[in-house]
Amino acid sequence: RQVVGILGSVFLLSWVLGLILLAAVPLVGLMTFAFRRKLRRAQTSNRVQINRESGYLSEAAQNIITVKNLNKERYIGGKYAAAATGAFKALDGVNVINGFFSAAMQIMQATVIGLIVVFAVNSDSLVGITAGSLAAAIALAANVFRPLAPLSDAIQEPQAASAGALPHNRWPL
Repeated sequence: RQVVGILGSVFLLSWVLGLILLAAVPLVGLMTFAFRRKLRRAQTSNRVQINRESGYLSEAAQNIITVKNLNKERYIGGKYAAAATGAFKALDGVNVINGFFSAAMQIMQATVIGLIVVFAVNSDSLVGITAGSLAAAIALAANVFRPLAPLSDAIQEPQAASAGALPHNRWPL
């Protein structure tokens, strides 16, 4: 609802600026959808790696006497180290995707505001608005992107939880 109200306000200021903003809204939706899918895959991979790491640690703890008697400390340590490295890489993947989403939204916001300014400043354009209306249009365009930061945080928590809800036969232990 908030986006519709902002679009309506910008259309009242200038139909050209409204079209620019209207074109940006589906792009924001598509980017959010794409990042959500990538984030879910990365979080699922992270959960699998954490499960693998926990399994090796649990196995070593339960069988510590056998491991010691057979002199297999390095073998078990190597398995755990490899699992821990995989878990760190998977977590890095989640963090990279989160960082790219925020940066992509900021770049898109700057691009839309830049287009609004370019169209408004051009003397031959159809925009024809005052400096005050231009400032209002820029503020409204920024407000379209404002709910996306909390949205990415709100998406991350449920997706992290649902990433662990895989069928039992998909866990690689």
